[in-house]
Amino acid sequence: MKLVFVTHTMYPDFIGGREHHVHHLARAFAKEHEVVVIGGAKVSSAVEEVVDGYRRIRLPTISVTLSRNPLQVYRVIPRLRACLQKERPDLVHAFEYGSDSTYVAYAYARKRGCPFFLTIYGYVLKHPLLGMCKWIYDLCIGRRILEQAAGVFCVSKTQYDEVRAITSKPFFKGTLMIQENGIMCSDFVGQDPSVQPLGEGDAPLSILSASRIIPRKNIKTLILAVHEVVRQRGFLNVRLSIAGPDCGEKKSLQELIDALDLHDHVALTGELSYGEIRSLMCRHEVFVLLSLYEGMPLSVLEAMACGRAVIFSDCAVGRKMIRDNVDGVLVDPADIKAIADVIIQLGSDRRKCTALGQQAQMKVLQFDSHAERKTIEGHYRKAFNANGN
Repeated sequence: MKLVFVTHTMYPDFIGGREHHVHHLARAFAKEHEVVVIGGAKVSSAVEEVVDGYRRIRLPTISVTLSRNPLQVYRVIPRLRACLQKERPDLVHAFEYGSDSTYVAYAYARKRGCPFFLTIYGYVLKHPLLGMCKWIYDLCIGRRILEQAAGVFCVSKTQYDEVRAITSKPFFKGTLMIQENGIMCSDFVGQDPSVQPLGEGDAPLSILSASRIIPRKNIKTLILAVHEVVRQRGFLNVRLSIAGPDCGEKKSLQELIDALDLHDHVALTGELSYGEIRSLMCRHEVFVLLSLYEGMPLSVLEAMACGRAVIFSDCAVGRKMIRDNVDGVLVDPADIKAIADVIIQLGSDRRKCTALGQQAQMKVLQFDSHAERKTIEGHYRKAFNANGN
C-alpha cells in the first residue's frame, strides 16, 4: 500500500511529541510499505527528501495567531491538496484533530474514495472564545470527520473520553480505539554510547525536565519542589535542568528562580535540538514531567528507554506507562511536599535510581513503534479490503 501521513507541523522543523510520533511511525511502516509524510514546515518552498526509508514533503504554511499563547496558532498549508492529488495514496492518515490539514486530508480521501484514519492527541483550550470555536468545529466539521473515518486512534483514555463526548451517535463500533504512541526502542536501548553512569555518594542528583514551557506542564510546581528540598530537607546536592521552547511562561519561571535564590540548583536551558535533549537525558539521572494534562508523552518513553528513573504525574496514562515504584514513580502533580520527598529519596538511594531505570528499559518495550505498527496495520488492511481493493 501507498500510505500518506498528514500533519500540520512536522519533524525536524518542530520537535514536539506529535511530530516525533509521526516520524517514528513512518519509519516503522516504511519497512513494508511506501510511506509519504506531508506537513507544514518552516520553509518558503516545498522541500522533498528521503529520511529513514520514507519520503518527507515539507510545505510552507500560513500561520494565524489565535491568542498570546505561541502554541495556539492555526496553520493553513495552501499546497497540501495539490500535493495529495499528485501522490494519489491508497490510504490517508491524519495526525491531530481540529487542524486545517486534517480537514483537507479527510476531504481528499472522501473524494478519492480511499480509507481515512485519524490519530487524536488532545489539547487544552482555556480561552472561552477558543472553546466556543472548538464547539462550533465539533458540531459542523469534527463530528462528520469522526463518524466517517475508517478508524480513529486516541493516544490515551483521556482523549477517548473526550471524543465520545463530541457526539452521542453510536458509530464507534470498531472505529474508535485507544492506541498508545510508540518510539523506536532500538534507537535507545543498549545502543547509545553517550549514556553516562549514575552518580554516587555526594555527587549532585541531576534532574531533567524537557517540554514546552507552558502552564499545563506544571514546571512551576517542580521548581517549588526543588526549593522545598533545598530549604527544608537539608538535601543540597540537587541540580534541575529545564529544557524546552518558551511558550510564554519562561519569564515568570526565571523570576521565580530568582526570588527563591535557586541559581545554583535550577537552570533554564531554552530550546534545544532533539539530539541535544537526548544527550541531556543520558547525562541526567532522573527525568521529571508533572503535567496537568497529557496524552502519551514520548519524552517520558524516551527517558525510560535511556534507563533513567522517571517521576511522572499520577494520572490514567501515567498508570498505563508506569508501575509505581517499579518502573518509575507516580506523584500527585499538585503536591509539592510529596514531589520533594521523592527527589530526596532518589538522591539518598542511587541504587533505587538504577533499579527504576533498568525496569523502565524493559517496560518501555511494550510501547515500541513496531508493535504499534502491527496493530494499526491490521486496521489499515481491514479498511483497504473493505474498500474493494
